[in-house]
Amino acid sequence: MDILRSVSTFEVQAYEWLWKPFIPLGEVTLLLGGDTVGKTSLLMNLAAALTSGTALPDGQSTKEAQSVIFQTVENSYNKIIHPGVKALGGDVVNHLFCIDPEDNYNKKLLMDDDRLEACVCEGDVKLLILDPIEDFVESPSEIFDPGMMRRYLTPLVSLAQKSGIAIVLTESRGSRYGEYDNCPGIRDIMSQCRNVIMLSQNDLDPNVKYLTMEKTNITDPYYAEEFRVELKERFLKFQYIGSRPKTDLRKDQNPIQLELEETKAFYCGKRILEMVSGGPVLCTSITNVLRQELGEVSDLAIFEGKTRAKVESIRRKQGWYWRANGDQREPLE
Repeated sequence: MDILRSVSTFEVQAYEWLWKPFIPLGEVTLLLGGDTVGKTSLLMNLAAALTSGTALPDGQSTKEAQSVIFQTVENSYNKIIHPGVKALGGDVVNHLFCIDPEDNYNKKLLMDDDRLEACVCEGDVKLLILDPIEDFVESPSEIFDPGMMRRYLTPLVSLAQKSGIAIVLTESRGSRYGEYDNCPGIRDIMSQCRNVIMLSQNDLDPNVKYLTMEKTNITDPYYAEEFRVELKERFLKFQYIGSRPKTDLRKDQNPIQLELEETKAFYCGKRILEMVSGGPVLCTSITNVLRQELGEVSDLAIFEGKTRAKVESIRRKQGWYWRANGDQREPLE
Protein backbone atom coordinates (compact mmCIF):
# COMPACT_ATOMS: atom_id res chain seq x y z
CA MET A 1 0.00 0.00 0.00
CA ASP A 2 1.35 3.38 -1.03
CA ILE A 3 0.94 5.63 2.02
CA LEU A 4 3.63 8.21 1.31
CA ARG A 5 2.53 11.56 -0.07
CA SER A 6 4.62 14.43 -1.36
CA VAL A 7 4.35 17.50 0.85
CA SER A 8 4.15 19.59 -2.32
CA THR A 9 0.62 18.26 -2.89
CA PHE A 10 -0.64 20.20 0.15
CA GLU A 11 -2.00 23.61 -0.78
CA VAL A 12 -0.10 26.44 0.87
CA GLN A 13 -2.40 28.49 3.10
CA ALA A 14 -1.69 31.76 4.88
CA TYR A 15 -3.00 32.45 8.36
CA GLU A 16 -6.16 34.50 8.58
CA TRP A 17 -6.67 36.72 11.59
CA LEU A 18 -9.46 37.80 13.89
CA TRP A 19 -7.04 40.19 15.62
CA LYS A 20 -3.51 40.26 14.21
CA PRO A 21 -1.02 39.25 15.64
CA PHE A 22 -2.79 37.93 18.72
CA ILE A 23 -5.80 35.84 17.71
CA PRO A 24 -5.70 33.78 14.49
CA LEU A 25 -8.81 32.31 12.91
CA GLY A 26 -9.05 28.53 12.84
CA GLU A 27 -6.89 28.18 15.98
CA VAL A 28 -7.12 28.13 19.78
CA THR A 29 -5.48 31.00 21.67
CA LEU A 30 -4.76 31.02 25.42
CA LEU A 31 -4.93 34.36 27.27
CA LEU A 32 -2.96 34.43 30.53
CA GLY A 33 -3.01 37.08 33.23
CA GLY A 34 -3.54 37.66 36.93
CA ASP A 35 -6.98 37.66 38.53
CA THR A 36 -7.44 41.44 38.56
CA VAL A 37 -5.40 42.51 35.54
CA GLY A 38 -8.42 42.82 33.21
CA LYS A 39 -8.59 39.75 30.95
CA THR A 40 -12.39 39.72 30.88
CA SER A 41 -12.44 43.49 30.30
CA LEU A 42 -10.09 43.10 27.33
CA LEU A 43 -12.32 40.39 25.86
CA MET A 44 -15.40 42.56 26.42
CA ASN A 45 -13.67 45.35 24.46
CA LEU A 46 -12.90 42.84 21.71
CA ALA A 47 -16.49 41.51 21.70
CA ALA A 48 -17.86 45.05 21.54
CA ALA A 49 -15.70 45.88 18.51
CA LEU A 50 -16.53 42.65 16.67
CA THR A 51 -20.28 42.72 17.30
CA SER A 52 -20.58 46.35 16.21
CA GLY A 53 -18.12 46.17 13.32
CA THR A 54 -16.01 48.99 14.77
CA ALA A 55 -12.25 49.28 15.36
CA LEU A 56 -10.45 46.66 17.46
CA PRO A 57 -8.69 47.73 20.70
CA ASP A 58 -5.49 48.63 18.83
CA GLY A 59 -7.28 50.48 16.04
CA GLN A 60 -7.36 47.73 13.41
CA SER A 61 -10.54 47.83 11.37
CA THR A 62 -13.20 45.13 11.21
CA LYS A 63 -14.91 44.53 7.89
CA GLU A 64 -18.39 44.01 9.32
CA ALA A 65 -20.24 43.05 12.49
CA GLN A 66 -19.49 39.48 13.56
CA SER A 67 -21.13 37.18 16.08
CA VAL A 68 -19.45 36.19 19.34
CA ILE A 69 -20.24 33.49 21.89
CA PHE A 70 -19.06 34.74 25.28
CA GLN A 71 -19.22 31.82 27.70
CA THR A 72 -18.41 32.60 31.32
CA VAL A 73 -19.30 31.23 34.73
CA GLU A 74 -17.60 33.61 37.14
CA ASN A 75 -18.97 36.81 35.56
CA SER A 76 -22.69 37.61 35.68
CA TYR A 77 -24.39 38.15 32.32
CA ASN A 78 -26.91 40.48 34.01
CA LYS A 79 -24.38 42.66 35.83
CA ILE A 80 -21.15 42.38 33.82
CA ILE A 81 -21.28 40.94 30.30
CA HIS A 82 -24.54 42.44 28.99
CA PRO A 83 -24.17 45.98 30.40
CA GLY A 84 -20.40 45.97 29.89
CA VAL A 85 -20.32 45.06 26.20
CA LYS A 86 -23.25 47.40 25.58
CA ALA A 87 -21.51 50.30 27.35
CA LEU A 88 -18.41 49.66 25.24
CA GLY A 89 -20.48 50.01 22.06
CA GLY A 90 -21.24 46.38 21.24
CA ASP A 91 -24.38 44.98 19.64
CA VAL A 92 -25.67 42.72 22.43
CA VAL A 93 -28.99 42.08 20.64
CA ASN A 94 -28.00 40.64 17.28
CA HIS A 95 -24.41 39.45 17.61
CA LEU A 96 -23.54 38.56 21.25
CA PHE A 97 -24.63 35.15 22.49
CA CYS A 98 -24.07 32.54 25.17
CA ILE A 99 -25.25 29.00 25.70
CA ASP A 100 -28.20 29.56 28.01
CA PRO A 101 -27.14 28.76 31.59
CA GLU A 102 -30.83 28.32 32.44
CA ASP A 103 -31.69 25.81 29.71
CA ASN A 104 -33.30 22.50 30.57
CA TYR A 105 -30.34 20.46 29.37
CA ASN A 106 -29.29 20.38 33.04
CA LYS A 107 -25.68 19.49 32.30
CA LYS A 108 -22.53 21.44 33.06
CA LEU A 109 -20.93 22.88 29.92
CA LEU A 110 -17.47 21.39 29.38
CA MET A 111 -14.76 22.23 26.85
CA ASP A 112 -15.51 19.07 24.88
CA ASP A 113 -19.30 19.58 24.92
CA ASP A 114 -21.16 18.90 21.66
CA ARG A 115 -23.31 21.97 22.27
CA LEU A 116 -20.36 24.23 21.46
CA GLU A 117 -20.10 22.94 17.90
CA ALA A 118 -23.87 23.06 17.44
CA CYS A 119 -24.05 26.69 18.55
CA VAL A 120 -21.04 27.76 16.49
CA CYS A 121 -22.64 26.34 13.35
CA GLU A 122 -26.08 27.76 14.19
CA GLY A 123 -24.96 31.30 14.96
CA ASP A 124 -22.41 31.95 12.18
CA VAL A 125 -19.91 32.75 14.93
CA LYS A 126 -16.39 34.14 14.47
CA LEU A 127 -15.21 34.07 18.10
CA LEU A 128 -15.86 31.66 20.97
CA ILE A 129 -14.68 32.71 24.44
CA LEU A 130 -14.41 30.34 27.41
CA ASP A 131 -13.58 32.43 30.47
CA PRO A 132 -11.91 30.90 32.47
CA ILE A 133 -11.05 27.37 31.35
CA GLU A 134 -11.04 25.90 34.87
CA ASP A 135 -14.83 26.45 35.00
CA PHE A 136 -15.30 24.24 31.92
CA VAL A 137 -13.87 20.99 33.27
CA GLU A 138 -15.71 18.33 35.26
CA SER A 139 -13.56 18.58 38.38
CA PRO A 140 -11.08 21.27 39.52
CA SER A 141 -8.44 18.56 40.04
CA GLU A 142 -8.41 17.85 36.29
CA ILE A 143 -6.55 21.11 35.71
CA PHE A 144 -3.47 19.28 37.06
CA ASP A 145 -3.85 16.31 34.69
CA PRO A 146 -2.20 16.77 31.26
CA GLY A 147 -4.05 13.75 29.83
CA MET A 148 -7.46 15.09 30.83
CA MET A 149 -6.73 18.60 29.62
CA ARG A 150 -5.55 17.23 26.28
CA ARG A 151 -8.77 15.24 26.04
CA TYR A 152 -10.76 18.43 26.62
CA LEU A 153 -8.74 20.57 24.24
CA THR A 154 -8.54 18.21 21.25
CA PRO A 155 -12.22 18.70 20.24
CA LEU A 156 -11.80 22.48 20.60
CA VAL A 157 -8.78 22.49 18.28
CA SER A 158 -10.75 20.38 15.80
CA LEU A 159 -13.75 22.73 16.05
CA ALA A 160 -11.59 25.81 15.40
CA GLN A 161 -9.90 24.23 12.39
CA LYS A 162 -13.10 22.80 10.93
CA SER A 163 -15.25 25.91 11.36
CA GLY A 164 -12.53 28.55 10.83
CA ILE A 165 -13.49 30.42 14.01
CA ALA A 166 -11.16 31.78 16.66
CA ILE A 167 -11.38 30.25 20.14
CA VAL A 168 -9.96 32.11 23.14
CA LEU A 169 -9.46 30.46 26.53
CA THR A 170 -8.46 32.41 29.62
CA GLU A 171 -6.42 31.28 32.61
CA SER A 172 -5.51 33.28 35.69
CA ARG A 173 -1.77 32.88 35.91
CA GLY A 174 -0.67 32.41 39.49
CA SER A 175 -4.16 32.71 40.97
CA ARG A 176 -6.20 29.68 41.91
CA TYR A 177 -3.73 26.87 41.43
CA GLY A 178 -0.37 28.59 41.90
CA GLU A 179 1.90 29.69 39.08
CA TYR A 180 0.94 28.04 35.82
CA ASP A 181 4.35 26.36 35.61
CA ASN A 182 3.26 24.24 38.58
CA CYS A 183 0.13 23.13 36.75
CA PRO A 184 0.88 20.34 34.22
CA GLY A 185 -2.59 20.58 32.65
CA ILE A 186 -2.14 24.26 31.80
CA ARG A 187 1.35 23.62 30.44
CA ASP A 188 -0.14 20.96 28.17
CA ILE A 189 -2.79 23.37 26.92
CA MET A 190 -0.06 25.95 26.26
CA SER A 191 1.77 23.40 24.13
CA GLN A 192 -1.33 22.80 21.99
CA CYS A 193 -2.44 26.41 21.53
CA ARG A 194 -1.14 28.20 18.47
CA ASN A 195 -0.72 31.48 20.34
CA VAL A 196 -0.33 32.11 24.07
CA ILE A 197 -0.75 35.77 24.98
CA MET A 198 -0.29 37.56 28.30
CA LEU A 199 -2.06 40.61 29.72
CA SER A 200 -0.05 42.42 32.40
CA GLN A 201 0.11 45.91 33.83
CA ASN A 202 2.55 48.63 34.81
CA ASP A 203 3.55 48.34 38.49
CA LEU A 204 3.72 52.12 38.85
CA ASP A 205 0.49 52.84 36.95
CA PRO A 206 -2.01 49.93 36.89
CA ASN A 207 -4.10 51.79 34.31
CA VAL A 208 -1.39 50.97 31.75
CA LYS A 209 -1.75 47.43 30.37
CA TYR A 210 0.54 45.35 28.16
CA LEU A 211 -0.44 42.58 25.77
CA THR A 212 2.49 40.33 24.86
CA MET A 213 3.16 37.07 23.06
CA GLU A 214 4.29 34.31 25.41
CA LYS A 215 4.35 31.58 22.76
CA THR A 216 3.95 31.80 19.00
CA ASN A 217 5.46 30.51 15.79
CA ILE A 218 3.45 32.65 13.40
CA THR A 219 4.28 36.22 14.40
CA ASP A 220 6.88 38.46 16.06
CA PRO A 221 7.04 37.66 19.81
CA TYR A 222 9.39 40.48 20.82
CA TYR A 223 7.03 43.44 21.05
CA ALA A 224 4.31 44.45 23.49
CA GLU A 225 1.17 46.38 22.66
CA GLU A 226 0.53 49.10 25.26
CA PHE A 227 -2.92 50.31 26.32
CA ARG A 228 -4.34 52.76 28.81
CA VAL A 229 -7.69 51.95 30.40
CA GLU A 230 -10.34 54.42 31.48
CA LEU A 231 -13.76 53.90 33.02
CA LYS A 232 -16.77 54.03 30.76
CA GLU A 233 -19.97 53.51 32.77
CA ARG A 234 -17.92 51.52 35.36
CA PHE A 235 -16.33 49.29 32.69
CA LEU A 236 -12.73 49.44 31.45
CA LYS A 237 -12.27 50.89 27.98
CA PHE A 238 -8.92 49.96 26.38
CA GLN A 239 -7.24 52.88 24.59
CA TYR A 240 -4.29 52.01 22.37
CA ILE A 241 -0.95 53.74 23.06
CA GLY A 242 1.46 51.88 20.77
CA SER A 243 4.08 49.13 20.47
CA ARG A 244 7.29 48.82 22.46
CA PRO A 245 9.99 46.14 22.87
CA LYS A 246 9.20 43.58 25.57
CA THR A 247 12.63 44.20 27.05
CA ASP A 248 11.51 47.74 27.98
CA LEU A 249 8.71 46.55 30.24
CA ARG A 250 10.95 45.89 33.23
CA LYS A 251 11.76 49.62 33.29
CA ASP A 252 8.15 50.24 34.33
CA GLN A 253 8.41 48.10 37.43
CA ASN A 254 8.86 49.57 40.88
CA PRO A 255 12.67 49.87 41.38
CA ILE A 256 12.41 48.52 44.93
CA GLN A 257 10.44 45.54 43.60
CA LEU A 258 13.05 45.00 40.88
CA GLU A 259 15.85 44.92 43.44
CA LEU A 260 13.88 42.45 45.56
CA GLU A 261 13.23 40.24 42.52
CA GLU A 262 16.93 40.31 41.68
CA THR A 263 17.81 39.17 45.21
CA LYS A 264 15.22 36.41 45.09
CA ALA A 265 16.41 35.26 41.65
CA PHE A 266 19.96 34.93 43.01
CA TYR A 267 18.72 32.89 45.98
CA CYS A 268 16.53 30.71 43.73
CA GLY A 269 19.45 29.89 41.45
CA LYS A 270 21.62 28.86 44.38
CA ARG A 271 18.91 26.71 46.00
CA ILE A 272 17.87 25.08 42.73
CA LEU A 273 21.44 23.97 42.12
CA GLU A 274 21.59 22.50 45.62
CA MET A 275 18.31 20.62 45.17
CA VAL A 276 19.21 19.05 41.80
CA SER A 277 22.73 18.10 42.82
CA GLY A 278 21.50 14.64 43.82
CA GLY A 279 19.66 14.06 40.56
CA PRO A 280 16.47 15.21 38.78
CA VAL A 281 13.74 16.71 40.97
CA LEU A 282 10.10 17.41 40.12
CA CYS A 283 9.62 21.04 39.10
CA THR A 284 6.62 21.37 41.45
CA SER A 285 8.66 20.09 44.41
CA ILE A 286 11.38 22.67 43.79
CA THR A 287 9.01 25.61 43.39
CA ASN A 288 7.06 24.56 46.48
CA VAL A 289 10.26 24.56 48.54
CA LEU A 290 11.25 27.99 47.22
CA ARG A 291 7.86 29.44 48.11
CA GLN A 292 8.01 27.96 51.58
CA GLU A 293 11.43 29.51 52.13
CA LEU A 294 10.84 32.88 50.45
CA GLY A 295 7.13 33.41 50.94
CA GLU A 296 5.97 35.47 47.97
CA VAL A 297 8.18 34.80 44.96
CA SER A 298 7.21 35.28 41.32
CA ASP A 299 7.67 32.71 38.58
CA LEU A 300 9.94 35.29 36.90
CA ALA A 301 12.37 35.18 39.85
CA ILE A 302 12.28 31.38 39.96
CA PHE A 303 12.94 30.93 36.28
CA GLU A 304 15.55 33.66 36.21
CA GLY A 305 17.29 31.68 38.95
CA LYS A 306 16.85 28.46 36.97
CA THR A 307 18.38 30.10 33.89
CA ARG A 308 21.37 31.40 35.87
CA ALA A 309 21.90 27.95 37.38
CA LYS A 310 21.85 26.47 33.84
CA VAL A 311 19.33 23.85 34.93
CA GLU A 312 17.47 21.98 32.19
CA SER A 313 13.89 20.72 32.06
CA ILE A 314 12.95 17.17 31.08
CA ARG A 315 9.50 15.67 30.79
CA ARG A 316 8.84 12.19 32.12
CA LYS A 317 5.84 10.10 33.15
CA GLN A 318 5.28 11.90 36.47
CA GLY A 319 5.64 15.38 34.98
CA TRP A 320 8.36 17.98 34.45
CA TYR A 321 11.73 17.54 36.18
CA TRP A 322 14.68 19.87 36.55
CA ARG A 323 18.22 18.56 36.52
CA ALA A 324 21.71 20.00 36.45
CA ASN A 325 23.27 20.81 33.11
CA GLY A 326 25.07 17.73 31.79
CA ASP A 327 23.47 15.38 34.33
CA GLN A 328 22.27 12.30 32.44
CA ARG A 329 20.62 10.59 35.41
CA GLU A 330 16.93 9.72 35.08
CA PRO A 331 14.28 10.48 37.72
CA LEU A 332 13.41 7.74 40.21
CA GLU A 333 9.78 7.07 39.25
